[in-house]
Amino acid sequence: HRDLKPANLIVNTKGYIKVIDFGVAKNLIDKDSTRTFIGTIHYMAPEMLTGKDYSFSIDIWAIGVIIYEAFYGTLPFGIDLKDPNDVLSDICERRVILPYVPNNGHINEAIKNLLRKNSSKRFNLFNKWKEWEMFNGFNYHSLLHMQMPSPLLENGAVDLFQIGREPKATNKQIQTGITS
Repeated sequence: HRDLKPANLIVNTKGYIKVIDFGVAKNLIDKDSTRTFIGTIHYMAPEMLTGKDYSFSIDIWAIGVIIYEAFYGTLPFGIDLKDPNDVLSDICERRVILPYVPNNGHINEAIKNLLRKNSSKRFNLFNKWKEWEMFNGFNYHSLLHMQMPSPLLENGAVDLFQIGREPKATNKQIQTGITS
């Protein structure tokens, strides 16, 4: 996709998240790669920002940024930076800080793995998550065929960025959080 961000996600009437706006997407097959600098800087992976070849790993990074933002109410990098070069440096050089929020160990573990600077160590999202203990017995077939009730529709909630987050993480929580 190359420009995954909240503005390019919608929730359909069944409560499933759909990706939209494929205007800058590029069709990569298997081990294909590209090096175009394109997208929204706060969601760009380090390999794209530094001009290296990249493939699907940049979208895995963007998913990590989106999940971080959805759960903690702020971006993981470049929060208060105005200069795009400073944002670029923050993404490429600073380690992600994971706020401490009780009972969110699985989310922090996922974010930590999605936001690894080294793209070869960023795990394949779907296959690795299927191995986690918390997903034992999970019905992936039902999910992929949109037969599972969506938690996004429970209690009328359809705002992706209000799910799992209350209250917003504070700067103090972020500064004293877990580092990966």
